[in-house]
Amino acid sequence: MEAILIIYDLREQELNVYRDHNNTLCIKQEFSAVAAYDEDRRLHLTTNRDSTLFERNIEAEGENFDVTTTKKQRTIANPRNTKGDITWQDGRQICINWNCKGCSDDNNCK
Repeated sequence: MEAILIIYDLREQELNVYRDHNNTLCIKQEFSAVAAYDEDRRLHLTTNRDSTLFERNIEAEGENFDVTTTKKQRTIANPRNTKGDITWQDGRQICINWNCKGCSDDNNCK
């Protein structure tokens, strides 16, 4: 940003607004989609010198953001998992009692 402002010192507000916009997108979208969107926006700016970062680019948004790039929102209603829904990635159930150095369920926890 500092390098850009050496050449385009009057566009600092534009860059700040665009940075904030990208930060907001990173909260809602996967980072890889935001990075691809940013690349498309910068390419559009180099080919269309009359455009600015203040303008929305619906085409770039449509190409990079969809249901698959939206981050899944975590529900905070029940922050603690119940014993039945705590599993390893391979599907095996995790025994919470193992951390207490013993399992009262007579399981062979490892």
